[in-house]
Amino acid sequence: MQNNRKVVVIAGGASGIGRTTGFELANRGYRVACIDVNAEAGNQTVAELNEITDAAFFQCDLTKMDMIKTTIDRIAEHFGRIDALLCAAAITKHIRVMDITEANWDLYLTLDLKAQFFVSQACAPHMVKAGGGRIVHFSSMLGTIGDGKHILYGAAKAALHSMTRELAIDFWKDNIQVTAIAPAYVLTPLVARHLDEPGWKEKQLNAQLNTRMLYPEDIAKTIAFLVTCKTPALNGAVINTDAGVLCFRFKPKRMQVT
Repeated sequence: MQNNRKVVVIAGGASGIGRTTGFELANRGYRVACIDVNAEAGNQTVAELNEITDAAFFQCDLTKMDMIKTTIDRIAEHFGRIDALLCAAAITKHIRVMDITEANWDLYLTLDLKAQFFVSQACAPHMVKAGGGRIVHFSSMLGTIGDGKHILYGAAKAALHSMTRELAIDFWKDNIQVTAIAPAYVLTPLVARHLDEPGWKEKQLNAQLNTRMLYPEDIAKTIAFLVTCKTPALNGAVINTDAGVLCFRFKPKRMQVT
């Protein structure tokens, strides 16, 4: 008998926000297809997800466009449908302008922008067969503001905002809604290493409205809302999940932070 439970594809689903979102949506009844280049982490994540829902791991190098379509088609064949997509894979590093090489440019713009387009393109026909779907792109506050340290990442995310709007316009007739989330610093394992740097946490807290740092669960709940909500009002929107960083340039000092 065909399983009609909805399926979410998570590109970059083996760790960080992608992994956390997999569990959030699994607990809401979704089956989960986890895509990642890291087979060990991906298989471990899926083993844990299978205690909650039907899940499967698909290894894929998202810098190789031919692998993307093949992998998405395998997912559709395995689960019988695709209803939602989160493109959570990303790469960034502090590189000064004069140190950027063509190889840096190609790698960062490919993984942070190009791959998100081709994963979305590959999933769309399967969503059409399922009667519609939801695509959520993973952006950043650095798509709107600069910090002088993430030039390639920021450029990719700024372009991603425009791409999200254009895909929403193109796909609306197919009942596919496209949005993006733009977090500030989130304490994923990659970011948490900065906690050992003197003053880093205080600097981040003084740049936002929260009295605590953001965690992957905070972002995952927002993604799950975008995937599951019934309203068409957010189509094409970039949601700033940044704890208010973009609300102001300068913020009065807080009496106490935790």
